[in-house]
Amino acid sequence: WIAFLDSDDLWAPAKLERQLDALQQSAAEWSYTATRLIDSDGADIPLRAGRFTAISGRILEPILRDETGACVCSIVVSRSLFEAVGGFNEELRSREDFDLEIRLAEAAEAVALPEALVRVREHPGRTTHSEAFPHESLARIFELLLSRRPQARTARIARQRLAVHLAEAAARRLASGHYRRGLGLLARSLRPGAAPASALRAIGRHLL
Repeated sequence: WIAFLDSDDLWAPAKLERQLDALQQSAAEWSYTATRLIDSDGADIPLRAGRFTAISGRILEPILRDETGACVCSIVVSRSLFEAVGGFNEELRSREDFDLEIRLAEAAEAVALPEALVRVREHPGRTTHSEAFPHESLARIFELLLSRRPQARTARIARQRLAVHLAEAAARRLASGHYRRGLGLLARSLRPGAAPASALRAIGRHLL
């Protein structure tokens, strides 16, 4: 079994025990739990803590629809599954944890625990805060998923999510004065299968 813990986050004392017990009682090959956000002093951040739906089984589509999410620091995965999906994609410069989450969900069932067994520290130095154009990184994850030719319904959801992130990325680039890059991203967000309304909303939020 492999588990992950960033240097600034915290596990509950019984985290591994609870997850391994759940895995042994199920057919799942990986597990995830709820998380709780804390500040740099360890105090809970109440407005963003505890928003989580524990969904077990085949959870790829719920992940793509943002109905649930597996923070990598909460994941416990069998070594055989981790190796079978290729581990972390070292070619990605960010969001490699989300990419891994998607590939695990593609490959095997998960068992979710509703308890917040991980506390994630929110602070200005977090990688997710220092990324200037996060939607471009997220769009890349959905492009990789589509390149693996998923089932039609999954592909439709992935194309919709890709269009949203491309539109958000385009709006941020345009607002930053990167017009050529922004227009290119905007054109990509309007390809067949995309939702033009998402592009218009993104442009409106960032430019109007």
